[in-house]
Amino acid sequence: MRTDETRLFPQQQPFLLIFLGGLGIVGAVSTIAAIAVASIIVPDHNWVSETISDLAAGPLEVITDVALYAFAAALVATAIAASHDHLGRIAWSIGVVSLGALAAVVAVIAAHDEYGDNDHVGITIHTELVYATGVLFLAAMLGMSRGAGWHQPRLDGSWRCSERWGVLSPVFFFLPNSIDGLYERGLGLIASAFVISLSWTFLRCGAAGLPYR
Repeated sequence: MRTDETRLFPQQQPFLLIFLGGLGIVGAVSTIAAIAVASIIVPDHNWVSETISDLAAGPLEVITDVALYAFAAALVATAIAASHDHLGRIAWSIGVVSLGALAAVVAVIAAHDEYGDNDHVGITIHTELVYATGVLFLAAMLGMSRGAGWHQPRLDGSWRCSERWGVLSPVFFFLPNSIDGLYERGLGLIASAFVISLSWTFLRCGAAGLPYR
């Protein structure tokens, strides 16, 4: 029989955390790999001066779109895992909601397929979505790190990501076009490292909770 205490404090599901943590890692790593491959094989693409948005608006755009969908899936998995393995405090909940919103924004970027490349097809909202991505990632990074508390050494990686993102991401909007592609990829690596760091934490937490280890 389930008691009131059981209902208030449900048991952690280790297999769920392992699955979600693994999905988050695979999604983020797949995104990095797909962007790297597209940057190499797309004709006349300059990965230093041309952004990922330029890559998605050019030939073989399907590779970049799939990469964005993979990253959205990684964000969804991380948000669900963070909700299940809630480390407390309002800030952590804000981080969970921010991750979910990020997944929606990234999916819309991929699905809308309008990057302001002067083709005048549909409504151009790419810039607004990029701004939203920057703000939501900062909220997620700060919320997850602070929400976990300073006594959580397993989230040191996510805190370092939040420091770097908070300082470096606003600079992107003031860079010359000659280097903004390289800079954007660096920011993408920070975002991916944050997702991988959290996902690895949840995966290890799930593995630690497995019976008969």
